[in-house]
Amino acid sequence: MTNASNSIEQTYDLHPLNARRILDRVARENVPPSDITEANFCRDEQTEITDQNHIGGAASTMRLARLAKVCGADKVLDLACGLGGPARLLADSYGCFVDGIDLHAGRIADALLLSKMAGLSYCTHFSVADMTSAELPPVYSLVWGQNSWMHVSDPMLVVRTAMTALRPNGRIAFEEVCLAGDADSAVEADSARELERCWQGKLRTKGEWEGHFIASGMRVDQSELADDMLLEYLRKMVKISAMPLLAWPDGERNGIELALELAEKSAISYVRLIARVAS
Repeated sequence: MTNASNSIEQTYDLHPLNARRILDRVARENVPPSDITEANFCRDEQTEITDQNHIGGAASTMRLARLAKVCGADKVLDLACGLGGPARLLADSYGCFVDGIDLHAGRIADALLLSKMAGLSYCTHFSVADMTSAELPPVYSLVWGQNSWMHVSDPMLVVRTAMTALRPNGRIAFEEVCLAGDADSAVEADSARELERCWQGKLRTKGEWEGHFIASGMRVDQSELADDMLLEYLRKMVKISAMPLLAWPDGERNGIELALELAEKSAISYVRLIARVAS
């Protein structure tokens, strides 16, 4: 395992979103365990203690799903699934089957527990694997990559994993924080590098991501920017992460504040792409 992988694992060991905190929040809302559904896990307007550990929360998951035209006939693979929130939300909303892999064993254990509690173990399956080297059968109609592929040093590795797992005419649903272009100042460039350090990832441009998909034999069918959503979400999270009772780690708070600073200067964007295997 690389030093970068170790660092990411340590980040998620301390992450404020985990199954225990989500279940504690649902319990405070007086939801009986027998009545728990994915709707209880995926939305929390007050504190964002949810299973949707990505920019934009459940609303962003559903927007990406609409762009990808997810349906009940889809078999979905979530690469870097984390807590399994998007996988459960897709399965619950569309009736599709979703497999998820993640390098962090603790996140997979949480994903399995939350699916069991929500009654979705029959249609969501999770396992520990490295998305840059996993050998997966070509049985999936859709590969899901939501706000997590920036952690990979060589994006072509994860795109190739996705390609090998896709059926003919399969597609990738992807969204990520991206550089909007060249930094306008040395200060912005320094802030972007510091954000990469906080988030343990690499910021790339929309064009770079599109280039990786095309170089792997795909075509980009759709793309959109969600910069207003990014700003709104980051402003909300800056307030939430400052709440003493939530005990967000300093590194997480610093990353959110840096991201907001860069988003307000239009130095970073939020990009959604749908790519399809070229025929």
